[in-house]
Amino acid sequence: GASSKMTICYSLKAGVLNLDSKVYFHEQDSDMKVVKSLEYKLNVPFDKYLYDIPYGVIERVTKDRFDEPSLSFVCGLDNNGNGLMLQSEGKNGFRGANEGMKVSLIRNSYDPENCPENTTHEINIKISAVQFSGNVNLLKQAERQRTPISYISVKAGNGNLPLSASLVDVTGGMLTSFKTIKNGYVLRVVELDGNNQIKVNLKGVKSAYLCAGVEN
Repeated sequence: GASSKMTICYSLKAGVLNLDSKVYFHEQDSDMKVVKSLEYKLNVPFDKYLYDIPYGVIERVTKDRFDEPSLSFVCGLDNNGNGLMLQSEGKNGFRGANEGMKVSLIRNSYDPENCPENTTHEINIKISAVQFSGNVNLLKQAERQRTPISYISVKAGNGNLPLSASLVDVTGGMLTSFKTIKNGYVLRVVELDGNNQIKVNLKGVKSAYLCAGVEN
């Protein structure tokens, strides 16, 4: 509505090709049956737009009037694989059209509640440079940018382990699930680039078995 308010704080970090936006959007009472969105007019003639979906990436036809469902981003690319990614935390409506990209600011519909989410919303939005080299690398870039680093603070010691290591290394796909079961662990990996081949390297594991999707 006309009484709604928005404040945007932009930040650029040295050496990183990302534009971070902290959006404070205060939705006021409104009778307008529209979903508020924030548009970035980039003036870049993208040739296609990619959206992330469960277990993959999909290219969608440009629709200027409708948002497209996406897990976290829309990515505009030219024919050489150069482009920009618009990414947000917790928002699932994106739109790529007219040399720009949009992200919805609220998620609820206007039925049965007439005025959904009449409150202040704090939204993190990021625009980052992309050099497309496959769906796996695109999803990994998006995941790195939206997922905070998990860490445990300990006292310095005299250990001899490397500074970085991983129990599981996946080549040609992505690790999407890792969970414990009664006698071990279950890993789920997904191939996303049409190569039909994934290499999984397990460090310190005595044996592993291929199982069906129902883990049998």
